[in-house]
Amino acid sequence: MQEIHGRRRAARCLGRLALVLSVAGAVRAATNAPPAKPVDYRQMLARVRVRQQQADSLEAAQQAVRAFQMRYGRLPTDLHELEARAPQGPLPPPPTNLVYALDAQRGSVRLLPAGGRAALPAAGTNPPPAGLPTKP
Repeated sequence: MQEIHGRRRAARCLGRLALVLSVAGAVRAATNAPPAKPVDYRQMLARVRVRQQQADSLEAAQQAVRAFQMRYGRLPTDLHELEARAPQGPLPPPPTNLVYALDAQRGSVRLLPAGGRAALPAAGTNPPPAGLPTKP
């Protein structure tokens, strides 16, 4: 019985020691840390709105791919076909400075930066034929 009480007492002492050391470390870190910058909540909200707009655009594009697949029994070959034959109409415009990219094998849609090498041509233009080199 005394052995059990001794173990409990030792565990309590170790717990208290760990608490004291963690508090001491936090106090030391707080005194050496530079003053915190004020939080700009407007910028934070703007970033959240942009991320939500991107998520909404991607979800709408994914729904269009699923609807196309349900209607035609296959995945669209490219975004142009999806835009032209989508059951619910044209895709919503992508967020600013981004373009949709369709993986025709998996049926997944991503957002890519506009103007990059991986960017897709604008709607209404013909994509370059496969296998031909593109001009940089």
